[in-house]
Amino acid sequence: MIEENISKLLDFLFLVDRAKTVERAGYLHDLSRNETDGEHMWHAALWAMMIHKATKANWDLCRVLCMLLIHDLVEIYAGDTYAYDEEGKNDQAEREQAAASKLFSMLPDDLHEWISELWMEFTEEKTPEALYANAIDRLQGFAQNCISEGQAWKENKITKERTYPRTSLPRNIDSYVAKITEKLYEMADTKNLWYRDSP
Repeated sequence: MIEENISKLLDFLFLVDRAKTVERAGYLHDLSRNETDGEHMWHAALWAMMIHKATKANWDLCRVLCMLLIHDLVEIYAGDTYAYDEEGKNDQAEREQAAASKLFSMLPDDLHEWISELWMEFTEEKTPEALYANAIDRLQGFAQNCISEGQAWKENKITKERTYPRTSLPRNIDSYVAKITEKLYEMADTKNLWYRDSP
């Protein structure tokens, strides 16, 4: 049984290496290529870790980090859905649920149950930890545009106003996170990173 479980675990860990090649809409700092899911999940976890200490909240940081490190693994099968792709969102939940079932079922029963629970917690956004993880997920995606000269925003015609619904959670979850969000907006304004209909 132990040998079988180790084999299942290694099969899973080898397969999720593919997250390093699932491209997102955002770009790296030098615009040489798109950011990948693997890079995004690592960076979001780092953001959550670094910001957590300065917040007034008492979130279980370990649980937050676990959620962030697995939340987009389903995109190995489901593909990335761009944050502002309204048409793509129509079947996103269905695609990602099917992908989660396929991917997590590779694991031994105890890990299958645990990682499925974490992923569902993140997806449903009902616990304080899931809300913080989602806020950071959105914040990192926003910041990646600041890092990469607004390239994805401009390519996809994303105006400042269109970002407001996405940043509502980080702006309301904690005062420190809100200040970081506003600072990022200031940077985007100063650098003229938004798409504009006219010059």
